[in-house]
Amino acid sequence: ACVAVWFFPEDEWRLFSGMAAKPCVDALNSRQLIIGHNVNAFDNPIIVRHARCDIFAPVFDFLSVIREQSGGHGWKLDEIARAMGVGQKHMDGAKEAELVKQGKLIEVADSAMADVRLLKRILQKVRLGHGTVSGKNESVRLPASVYGQIEF
Repeated sequence: ACVAVWFFPEDEWRLFSGMAAKPCVDALNSRQLIIGHNVNAFDNPIIVRHARCDIFAPVFDFLSVIREQSGGHGWKLDEIARAMGVGQKHMDGAKEAELVKQGKLIEVADSAMADVRLLKRILQKVRLGHGTVSGKNESVRLPASVYGQIEF
């Protein structure tokens, strides 16, 4: 339905509707690095399908990185945010899908933007904590070569 994007270092927030998939891909491909949570398995395939073109910019998928460092375990964005004390998600994916079916795209867009802001707060805390990520009842430490890719 929509994609929320925060462009760094410009500190610019943009929202792309489903009908603007190609401009979204063009904007993503203009970046040195795309950062997201579960973007490789969820967001990017949907965007590519709608845009009918590939995303070729490098991707830092936070969920994939956590899984690599924790031996296969991963946490939802909400679990990480709560464990790290930076907030919580406003709604889950099932609720967003229901709102899309109801045509309530403003609420979906608000939720998408809130998720991007939440991920930004998490990643800022990861950098300040020298790579420590908490979720559920455990923590993992990302190597500097990994969390060093995240710049704000």
